[in-house]
Amino acid sequence: MVYEFYIFNNVGNCLFYLNLRGATPDKNPQDKQKLIFGMLHTMKSMCKKFSPQAVSVSPFTSYVTDSYKLHILETSSGLNFVMFTHPDMMDQTHSLKWIYSTIYCTFVIRNPFYEPKKMITSVVFKQKLEEYLLTLAR
Repeated sequence: MVYEFYIFNNVGNCLFYLNLRGATPDKNPQDKQKLIFGMLHTMKSMCKKFSPQAVSVSPFTSYVTDSYKLHILETSSGLNFVMFTHPDMMDQTHSLKWIYSTIYCTFVIRNPFYEPKKMITSVVFKQKLEEYLLTLAR
């Protein structure tokens, strides 16, 4: 089951958020988003630092706690696709790559009204993404 989905740009601004839990929205979502991005930045830096080989891309793709599992895909342009799931879900790197290459590129990048570094407001993107994420729960 997928709980939440985020897209962050390379400087930590949240460009898109989707809550699939049906929970009450946070009163101040920006604080939570800053915490998530800060933690991701720290984890990616730490993984690069402790990697036995020099790497240009962080080897950090997920971590798990008792209550959730976080999956991340960092694109070459610096976008971070982040998904919180049930802790028992398998690695979702393939799913995140598919979301980026198929849903995001089709319904965001190819949208003539898309403005880089702005919030993603495409209703079709949200609908297609939600449909796909709900299939992962099965």
